[in-house]
Amino acid sequence: MNNLRSSEVSFLNQSLTYIGSFALKCAVQLGISDRINAYGRPMPLRELAQSVSVPPEKEPMLGRLMQLLVQQGVYAESPDGYQLTSFSELIFKEGSNSGMFVLFQTEPDLMKHWHLMSQWLRTSDSGTLFEMAHDGKSFWEVTKG
Repeated sequence: MNNLRSSEVSFLNQSLTYIGSFALKCAVQLGISDRINAYGRPMPLRELAQSVSVPPEKEPMLGRLMQLLVQQGVYAESPDGYQLTSFSELIFKEGSNSGMFVLFQTEPDLMKHWHLMSQWLRTSDSGTLFEMAHDGKSFWEVTKG
């Protein structure tokens, strides 16, 4: 029975890992690291919600997002509020290549090819998976605009 339970946990982990990427994207888009840094000390949830313009009725959802990010090691939590970690210092919205990388890698148009993998594998087309999803255009052709 332990083997089955371990397999179920592994299954759920593999099926849901994408959520962490989108939680990280949300943190970059909201500028959470920048706000905590500007606050200068551990930042309580209520202060964080106000600083990133989250309406009071969605503050509990921001709290859930922050708990996920704490579990991932992006932020730390103390009794006084949320704190930066060495990870979260990489994703400042302003002046951060890492923050921009997260936004770029989670851009919907640049992710759509992953949804076509099984279809691509079944075709005899010699093009790449990315090209199939983007009407024969290469990555470089798509990203140059």
